[in-house]
Amino acid sequence: MATDFTYIECDFFVLGNLSSLAIRNGNGESCLRMLKFLQLAKPKNAATFHLEASYYRSIGERELALAFLESNNIFQMEKNRDAAIAFHLLLLFELERIGEVSRLGRIYIEENLVNEPSALKVIEIAMERAHRDIDVMREG
Repeated sequence: MATDFTYIECDFFVLGNLSSLAIRNGNGESCLRMLKFLQLAKPKNAATFHLEASYYRSIGERELALAFLESNNIFQMEKNRDAAIAFHLLLLFELERIGEVSRLGRIYIEENLVNEPSALKVIEIAMERAHRDIDVMREG
């Protein structure tokens, strides 16, 4: 017997929070199917793409996390984009792609492409550390 089921906004919120909790507790693989469902249901919301990338990072797959964010075009999403962009910059920093961190961070700030205060703080910290690393490389 087929049943039609209508999801409401609260359902998506709860499923996203459950996925986040699973990733934080080391059970991220168990929620990948749920994340794919949420991504299909809300393709313009970067939050679930960010969560999946966070899972990849948590298992040491930083390059995969970065490629996943870039291939899903988080830069064009309408919701939760700023946090995903800041996470993208953090991944670049962790992968020691310092020049890209400096260049992209400057663009995000100068062109007001990121507005969320916590995302801006992450970008500023990543840029400060990138500039510090660049200075160390120049001196050494």
